Amino acid sequence: MAYSLSSSVEVFSSIGTKHYSNGSIKKPNAGINFVPIALGLRFQLDKEGLNPGMMTEFPPLKKRGFWNITSYTGLKSYEIGERAYFRGGLGLNYLWELSYKYRGGIGIDWFYGAGAKDRYPDDTISFTDVNSYAVVGSWEWKLTDKLYLPIALGIYVNKAHYNQEVANFYERIGVRYRFNNNVFAGVQIKAHKAKADFFEFTLGYTIPGKVKYTVNR
Repeated sequence: MAYSLSSSVEVFSSIGTKHYSNGSIKKPNAGINFVPIALGLRFQLDKEGLNPGMMTEFPPLKKRGFWNITSYTGLKSYEIGERAYFRGGLGLNYLWELSYKYRGGIGIDWFYGAGAKDRYPDDTISFTDVNSYAVVGSWEWKLTDKLYLPIALGIYVNKAHYNQEVANFYERIGVRYRFNNNVFAGVQIKAHKAKADFFEFTLGYTIPGKVKYTVNR
């Protein structure tokens, strides 16, 4: 929030939240949470007036769908002092071009957690105890033509008992870059109720659908 005192001076304030975490690669992972609050003065030293220039010409927006095939890899520590084990999986999502800045859609995720037999040698562990499946709603916030933020909310259909999936749903946010050959790579955090499950290093491929129609701005 800002309030102008004159043409060159304004008072500003801000409030937010920040979280630091190792993504459960090693425990204990208490994390650090704090709420930064700022209050100050801002001075405009340049007296030159704003010149917005010519209006930007946007290219036609191609309305079509996209298939994203994604692999997830990472590490997770389950107990204090123990080693970290492989966590990973695959995702298949269909997204629709909503606007110049956003894509949205739905898909499925599969996750696998290694090391259950090492951590529980006396237990009888089945396939579903270490493999989980979920339906996921996906959102892409396009920062540029190539760089975007993936945001998702998933609901488990099967929650693996030994993977420490502590809620019936999970959140995901991160950053990805899509290359000219439709291959994309990135890093993101998967969490349960804002508590980190593991860092996901992603590699995937996008299959663009046929253009249904174009929109001119």
